[in-house]
Amino acid sequence: MHNYRGQRGQAPAGRRGQWGRTRGGGRGRGGGRSNTEDAAPQRVCPQYMQHRTCRYGADCRFSHDVPEFTAEEEDAHEAYLDWKRQLRQMALLTGNHSALWTDALAILEGDAYREWQQSVARDLADDDIGGLIRIRGTVQFCMDNLKDNTQAFRVATPFLKVLTHHSLCDSLSVDVYVGKIYRYFGGINGETAILFLSDLARRSLSMLEQEASPPAWWEPDTTCTLLLKCLLGLVRRERKALLNDDLPKLFQDLQKLVALLQQKVRFGPAIDRCTSCLDTMKRLMESATLLLGDPDGLLPEQRGRSGRVRLTFPMDVHVPGGSHDNDNADISKIQILPTHGEIISKHPEYLPTTDFSQAHFLQDPVRRHIDTAFRLLRHDTFGPLKDALNRFLADDDKPTSNSHQLMDNNIRAHVYDRAQIQRVFVRPRTGLEAILSFATPHQLRNSSPADRRRWWQESSRLEPGALACYVSHDEGKKRSLFFIVTHKSTEERNDDPQKSTLVSKHSDPTVTVKLATESQECLALLIRLHTSKHSGVLVDLPGIIPDTFVPVLTNLQRIMTDGELPFSQWILPAHGSLGERPQQLTIPPPAYARKKGFVFKLDSITSEKSGPLRLNPSTSHEDINLDKFEKSTGLNRSQCRALITALTREYALIQGPPGTGKSYVGVQLVRTLLSHKKEASLGPILIICYTNHALDQFLMHLLNCGIEKIIRIGGQSRCEELDGKNLRVVSSGIGKSTVENRVLGEAFNKVEEYLSTAGHCLKPLHLARKGRPNRELLSRYLSRRYPMIWRQFPEDGKDEEGFTRVGGDSVQLWLGKRPPQESFEGVRTVPNRHIDLIIRRAERDVQSLDPVQRWILIEFWIKEMIDQQTGVLFESIDGAKTYRQRIDGVHADVNRRAVMQADVVGVTTTGLARNIDMLRRIGSKVIMCEEAAEVMEPHLISAMMPGVEHLIQIGDHQQLRPQIQNYLQFSMETQAGLSYQLDRSQFERRAVGEPGLAPLPVAQLNAQRRMRPEISRLIRRIYPKLEDHPSVLSLPDVVGMRKNLFWFDHEHPEDSKDGGARVQSYSNAWEVEMATALVRHVVRQGEYSSSDIALLTPYTGQLQKLRAALSKDFEVFLSDRDMEKMALDGFSDDAAKDIDPTSHKTVEKKALLQTIRLATVDNFQGEEAKVIIVSLVRSNMNCKVGFLRTENRINVLLSRAQHGMYLIGNSRTYRNVAMWANVHEQMTEMDATDDRVDLLEFKTYEEIDLNETPIVVLGCGHFFTAETLDGLVGMHEVYTTDKTGRYNGLKDLSVLANAVPSCPDCKRPIRQFAAKRYNRVINRAVMDETSKRFLTSGRQQLTQLEKRLESLEKTLERNREAFKTGPKRDLKKRWEATAKLAKEAKLLSRDMKLEHQPAKKLLDAVLTFQLKRRAAESLEQAMDNLNIDSGPASLPTSAPAYDQQITLGAEMAYIKAEEVILQDAFNLSQNLRDAALEVLKSCKHVVTAASDAKLPRLVIEASLSYGRIVQLHERSRHKHRNATQDENGAEQKKEDEAKEQEEEDRVDTAKKFLGDALALCDTLPNTEAEREAIEGTLRLFTTEWYEEVTPEELAAIKTAMFAIGECGMPMELARCPECNAPIGGQNHMAVGGVTRAENFERA
Repeated sequence: MHNYRGQRGQAPAGRRGQWGRTRGGGRGRGGGRSNTEDAAPQRVCPQYMQHRTCRYGADCRFSHDVPEFTAEEEDAHEAYLDWKRQLRQMALLTGNHSALWTDALAILEGDAYREWQQSVARDLADDDIGGLIRIRGTVQFCMDNLKDNTQAFRVATPFLKVLTHHSLCDSLSVDVYVGKIYRYFGGINGETAILFLSDLARRSLSMLEQEASPPAWWEPDTTCTLLLKCLLGLVRRERKALLNDDLPKLFQDLQKLVALLQQKVRFGPAIDRCTSCLDTMKRLMESATLLLGDPDGLLPEQRGRSGRVRLTFPMDVHVPGGSHDNDNADISKIQILPTHGEIISKHPEYLPTTDFSQAHFLQDPVRRHIDTAFRLLRHDTFGPLKDALNRFLADDDKPTSNSHQLMDNNIRAHVYDRAQIQRVFVRPRTGLEAILSFATPHQLRNSSPADRRRWWQESSRLEPGALACYVSHDEGKKRSLFFIVTHKSTEERNDDPQKSTLVSKHSDPTVTVKLATESQECLALLIRLHTSKHSGVLVDLPGIIPDTFVPVLTNLQRIMTDGELPFSQWILPAHGSLGERPQQLTIPPPAYARKKGFVFKLDSITSEKSGPLRLNPSTSHEDINLDKFEKSTGLNRSQCRALITALTREYALIQGPPGTGKSYVGVQLVRTLLSHKKEASLGPILIICYTNHALDQFLMHLLNCGIEKIIRIGGQSRCEELDGKNLRVVSSGIGKSTVENRVLGEAFNKVEEYLSTAGHCLKPLHLARKGRPNRELLSRYLSRRYPMIWRQFPEDGKDEEGFTRVGGDSVQLWLGKRPPQESFEGVRTVPNRHIDLIIRRAERDVQSLDPVQRWILIEFWIKEMIDQQTGVLFESIDGAKTYRQRIDGVHADVNRRAVMQADVVGVTTTGLARNIDMLRRIGSKVIMCEEAAEVMEPHLISAMMPGVEHLIQIGDHQQLRPQIQNYLQFSMETQAGLSYQLDRSQFERRAVGEPGLAPLPVAQLNAQRRMRPEISRLIRRIYPKLEDHPSVLSLPDVVGMRKNLFWFDHEHPEDSKDGGARVQSYSNAWEVEMATALVRHVVRQGEYSSSDIALLTPYTGQLQKLRAALSKDFEVFLSDRDMEKMALDGFSDDAAKDIDPTSHKTVEKKALLQTIRLATVDNFQGEEAKVIIVSLVRSNMNCKVGFLRTENRINVLLSRAQHGMYLIGNSRTYRNVAMWANVHEQMTEMDATDDRVDLLEFKTYEEIDLNETPIVVLGCGHFFTAETLDGLVGMHEVYTTDKTGRYNGLKDLSVLANAVPSCPDCKRPIRQFAAKRYNRVINRAVMDETSKRFLTSGRQQLTQLEKRLESLEKTLERNREAFKTGPKRDLKKRWEATAKLAKEAKLLSRDMKLEHQPAKKLLDAVLTFQLKRRAAESLEQAMDNLNIDSGPASLPTSAPAYDQQITLGAEMAYIKAEEVILQDAFNLSQNLRDAALEVLKSCKHVVTAASDAKLPRLVIEASLSYGRIVQLHERSRHKHRNATQDENGAEQKKEDEAKEQEEEDRVDTAKKFLGDALALCDTLPNTEAEREAIEGTLRLFTTEWYEEVTPEELAAIKTAMFAIGECGMPMELARCPECNAPIGGQNHMAVGGVTRAENFERA
């Protein structure tokens, strides 16, 4: 048994277990085995494989576990070696031809080991072994046996089977070898092969025509199939064979052969393949002239005519070609990206119609269809961009800095000025790249590096993969160059010249790019612009991603070249027929199902008790027992019909209206087909979707059904469950063969060699960019090109006489200064013959040239050197590209082998086009396209690969159509687009039919399981047969809503749009507020999870506003497609630049749900929610509906809801569309559109009992119930209520208002005169909006002062007795803290006064501005502006009332602090003297000011303080007056009598204040404590004694205080002093009714 030595660096492929795992795992370094059973397989050590020893030993990081061959593999190996021995002998013209090819075929057909299969291809292409000689010898042997047909066919048959075997033709790893084999087999222009095939065709015809039946040893159907396959393989690899003169005769012979076989032999399913090959060959022969580049671009029958061709149609046919450098009749020769000549061309682009009844220069329907699809898709991508660039490039005299011309509403672009190509370099992995610098965007020029970094990271600009266009002057003319962004970085580049960064402290932003088109012309332009240092503009095109369209367009070019399109008989008119194709409505079963005895077994989708279920594909649908199908499968009748239709038609269409379970039917189809995968050789089933989201959903359905062998192609999956199914992950476990490693080794070496050469070529180009020419720059060029001149520039700087020149190198010293502009304009203006004369003179004596001649010569040298180096650079890059393709081919073949192990392969349409070379070789016979009606036909054409026998499309053409870029020009919804209809899918085109092509039968699903009947009724205009499944008849009502379906009508106009703005999406501010309010109401019911509610809108402009509004309360979820659409529509950058990272704190969001789903209508197809709220947006006098005018989008919008749907929109605008009018009519019949006065329960006016529920009529004319309006405007925030909900008092206004109350319908502010009920709410909101932050800060300071005062008062009381008996009585120190607090309160009062409040400052600023402006007016203007009635209208007659609550409260705190000191002093028997008089003045001021400000609580507090202080002052004066009288007698009496009257006046004032305060208590609730205090104080004035104010009484006054934590939330419960309601809270949680004014804190 031999050890495995078959490959280098990989474990043997034949030893890989199923599904990409190695058997038994791999070893670690030197053979250490991993403990993880599922560890990724290790690579085998190359040294150990070859020599069974390794210098690293146990430390080797590769595996030394080299498996042995199995007996089967060993036999295969020996068979291969024996065949190779025969091949060498045959090279010496010895051996058996038949045995050689029979043995080769046995190796290719064996499954033991693919290593030897690839080796067969390598050896046949090897000159040293003699494989190519043996091919030519075999051909000659067969053709020389003119009379011995038996011998000729016994050799030719295995020979042709080898040449066409899938192991050779489908392997991308050996494609280079196979191509070499076919070229040698074909000979010059395919002549040898065509003669050989013609000989075999004639022999076959002769045997069929002369003999009654074919010889027993001969299989004529096999021979015919091999001849056609070999011929197609030849002409596809050698295109010039199509012009061979013998080809038409061979084609005719093959046609006759197929016809004879149909008559004489039972041909079977092979007839379909042969007929398809004949059609393809015919198509290729007809297009041979265009494919090979006819000089006139015309077909042979069109030569000699003028530019117009007259067909049988009554109109002229335009043949494209010649208008510019990229205008060609053959689309395979059109560059994908626009060329410069194409952009500046004044000729209109040739855009063929999709209407087959109209003329086209191609008569073959297939080629016409491909040509049209390519041209329309390409123009849809680049049309608007070319128009914008055309205008910008039209005038070469205008500077490129005039970049505003590039800003076009039809394209999404960001333009950067002062752009320059800073560096061009080569990287081993990515090849040629460049770094572009540009001016910092204007919005970032004053930002910090951190802000710029965050802005770029959050922006969608210059994302990798996006297209960018660089425009600059080249040789006096504007030129454009397309790039693809390869790297976007915001990190510092650390002086690495090959790294770019968008954020730099010392330089402009830079980005790394590569050429989008690697042509020699583009490369030369890149180098010229780089070396010349010309500046230009960089245009970022985020909406154009080459990876999304280049593969599709390239594949269309390939299909056009190959000429093969399966199922063309079902999708296109008959060739040469102008009328309709005969209505062949009976589409046959797939070719694999037409084999004799084939029956579909449906056991995989039936219940165990139902017994076996079979379906004969040839049975008529009318004869099928649908009742049995329903019972056995659990499908409803329409689903059964769809299942049967899909299985029994090779081209099937299934229409699934919303909620009918079309994806479920698709899953059942896949399960059924997989049960026949081996029997019918189906290969992997290919699942295609347009979007990654739809693909993930369908694959997850399959995964949940137990289908594990799934491979997903592409890295955009959002499902973690599919991560391990990704092709990249699965293929990593597939080893490479020796042949593949050899190809990779050779290719990598060649790539490295070519790129090394390219790097050397760039060095002189970098030197040329630095500026002044020198000897180093020209040394290599002059020494080779002009050696006689070069020798005159010595390296050591010595001249011919031996003197050494100083001051620079010899070239610079010789060159001198540049002549002035008037004497030398540059080498471009010098004729070539003059340059030749200068060169000849320089060869004789370079020093004899004058300065102008020297500069002419030096510029000519540099230009020629740059051109020469650029040419070598291009050849190097192109050579590296060729070998990179070989490397990619090997990796693609590894992917192919991985994919072939799968049961199901999922891929998007773009991913399919990108991997088409691999996917067309996996042998898939079944393709299923999910959401097919959303797929553009050019994308779907890529899926129609050769070898596909069964195509199933599942979708609904009455929902969303494919999305296109150029809507106005190409959409079938516009008048201009009717001729093109690019947004019409193949599904819709074949389901509806078109001129020249009758519609195909469509299986429609009819039972919907999503919507409640009231909702599904709205779309029966589109689906008359739609039925409601019993499960939707009992869906629950929407919680918190009286109606499950309602149209909330309004007349509020949509937002006006700035005509010059780039963002042209629509929005409606009123609907934003209404929709968010309704969302909040539904969420507050607590019934629905985050996935149950969705808010939809048609426009990204409205989406942005809804997102901003909802983000205040919710986490908003948008899909990737919506995020991309918003970014492309220009909504991301403006939002990102103003983001304050500290302003959005998750803990501050009162998130009612984890997320709210917000989406545009287009990006919500295929999804559903229990409750759908829709903002329709459009509301205008012209009744322009816009986006939602088509039935398709209306259908999608109306069919997303399960339990309830609420439309917010102007019905008058929308009723202008027939379907909307029908919807509104139906909803009116359901009583879902009446005028209402209750917004939340949608009650009508007639349903309101006015005795119980009053109606409030606003000034705008709208009217509502008081309950509804009270809640919406916030009455509960300013009034207290009793247990019955009646208002019974005023709330403390410390909680500030959020906004001015407005009408819920029209959002006009509610005026006081119109609804006096809400005066307090309105006044509060208006005042608070301008003072919120100011007042909040003041209140916080006041609260702290009051808390400190309370603490100080308790401390003084607690320490009083100890102080009295203490040794040292320092009163100043005792009262120091309280006096300081009083001072702080005084300062706070001053700072919070009128002149410091924001509203007053604003008014003063306005008045000052108006006065200055009026002072600047002339006398005549002043006279004109006089207003006789009321004075100047611009000046207010009186200032508005300002909130003095905090100002007076702070003064009240000062009074209380002073009162505490006075009380303490009195208790300590201190003489108060006149200390209390200043405090009394403050009390008097507060009483007066609070009365004027209507602050009764403050009036009561100040009155009490005034009374208590008067009492203290009176008692203290009397006490100390008596003591003084005892000492001074008559001297004090006279002074006391003078002050007695003042004291009596103060007492009278105190009594009045207290009396008024007592009266106020009668008008205010919850004032019992204040009443007792007032009455007690009054009693003191009627007696000779007084009582001290108790701590309990003082505490009652302060009950309204509560603590606020650092988080801003309450930590203490309290009672409102006005209504006694609980306020504050505990543990960071507020009590009911207390809310946090977040917007004030953020202000």
